[in-house]
Amino acid sequence: DLYGLIEFGSDTLAKVSLLPSDVIIDHDIWKIEEKVRLKFEEKRTIIEGFELSNKNQLIAINGAVSSSKDDLLEIVAENFKLSSLSQLTKGFGVDIEGTMNGSAHLSAILGTPNIESELTVDSLRYNKTQIGFLDLSSAYDNEANNVIVNATIHKNNKKTADVNGVIDFKSKTDNLDLNLLLNQTELIIFEPFVSLLVSDLKGNVSSDLKILGKFNKPEINGELILSNAGVTVNYLKTPYLINDKVSVQGSIITLNNLIIKDKFNNQATATGTINLNNLENPEINVIINAVNFMALNTTAKDNPSYYG
Repeated sequence: DLYGLIEFGSDTLAKVSLLPSDVIIDHDIWKIEEKVRLKFEEKRTIIEGFELSNKNQLIAINGAVSSSKDDLLEIVAENFKLSSLSQLTKGFGVDIEGTMNGSAHLSAILGTPNIESELTVDSLRYNKTQIGFLDLSSAYDNEANNVIVNATIHKNNKKTADVNGVIDFKSKTDNLDLNLLLNQTELIIFEPFVSLLVSDLKGNVSSDLKILGKFNKPEINGELILSNAGVTVNYLKTPYLINDKVSVQGSIITLNNLIIKDKFNNQATATGTINLNNLENPEINVIINAVNFMALNTTAKDNPSYYG
C-alpha cells in the first residue's frame, strides 16, 4: 500500500510526498521511507530521496526526468537479490540468483536519452549452476544510436568470460561487432540461444569468437573447445558427452570426426556441418559413425509411430 500527500503551489504544478509505505515483491515486504519527494514542474519531474528497501537491500532513485541533457537521473542498487525477480523469470524457465550492486545514470529521458551503467553481480547462478562474479559496464549513445558493452565473469579467481564491443541499432547491415573470449565458461549460459536444438547443458567451453552481422542473423566466427560438455538432443532425447573442439565460420559449425559418447560410454564420431543461420530451422548435414551407440531415447508417449 502507498500513502502520500499532494501539495499545489506557485513554483510547481504539484508536489507529492510519500509517507512510509510497504510494497510486496515476491512475498517480501519492501519499505518506502517518508523522505520521498516528487515535484512536477512544466516539462520536468524531480525525484528526491526515493528509497525502496528490504533489510540490507536497497533501490534508490534521485534526479530529474526531462528532455534536457543537463537533467540527470541516478538509479542505484545495493545488495539487490536477483531471486526477487523470480516471478518474472520463472515463466521463461529461468532461475537466476546473485547479489547485484551498481548504478545507472540517465539524461534527457524525454528527449534524446543517454544511459551509462556499471553493475556487478556476486555469486551469479543460472538455473542452479554457479556462473561466478559478473562485472558489466555499458553506455548508450543516443546520437550514435549504439551501445558500448564491456563485461567480464570471474570464477575461482580466474577470468572465464570477456565480452566487449559495440551494438549498433541504426545500421541496416551490421548491428553487432562483439568479441567473445571464453575460458572454461559454464556452458549453461548459452542454453537460451540453443534451446530449440539441445537442452540440459553441462560442462565448460573455451573460445575466441567474433560476432558480427544483424540481430536476426548474427555471423559467428571462431573456434569452440568443449570440456566435459553434456547436451541432450531434444528431438532424440539422447544425452551425450563431448570433449573435443569445433570450428565456426559464418555461423556454420564444422565437425571433423568429433568424438561423442553416450550415457553408457559408447563412442561415435560425427563429421559434417550444422548451419545456425536460421535457429528456428537449422540445417544439419552430419554423418555419424557408431557401433552400439544410443541414437534414440524416446517412449511411445513422445511419438507413438517410432520410439526406442
